[in-house]
Amino acid sequence: NGTTYWEGRHDGYTRLADPVTHRRAVVGLGDGRWIVADSLDGAGAHDARLHWLLPDLPFDASAHGVTLATTAGAYSVSVWSDDAAATVVRGGESLAGWRSRRYGTREPALALELERRSAVRPRFVSVFAPQPVVLRACPDGVAFALGDASIELQFGSDPARPLLRTVRTLSSS
Repeated sequence: NGTTYWEGRHDGYTRLADPVTHRRAVVGLGDGRWIVADSLDGAGAHDARLHWLLPDLPFDASAHGVTLATTAGAYSVSVWSDDAAATVVRGGESLAGWRSRRYGTREPALALELERRSAVRPRFVSVFAPQPVVLRACPDGVAFALGDASIELQFGSDPARPLLRTVRTLSSS
């Protein structure tokens, strides 16, 4: 079906007094469409921030993400986490919106951020696609429409098993 799946984990935060493991799953849907799911597995309450650094292009922002005006046409990054709204800042407006191609240089970029505090496992979902989507919570995950398909993601609860238990695509045609 042309779908690809990759998953990894980062244990750099396990050295903290309240250890956290960052897990990320990436789903490739083809045609420039990607889903990125993140989970922070730890015991206590944590502040979490999703941060995407994007090219400094003309853009339209919403509480759900950003649509960039690229030379190839519109391209969107839509984001979700329970009770969190996206913010977009440009270099010069904040310390967050800068990139450096080499040591000693910096140039403006766009920073798309989603922040939240959670007493349970914080989770984030990002969708990269030629059109914006609105992600909505569903049992154990999120759902959204992408083109003529409805997509539902369900998170697994066992850290020893895949982060995404289900990636279901339902065609509306």
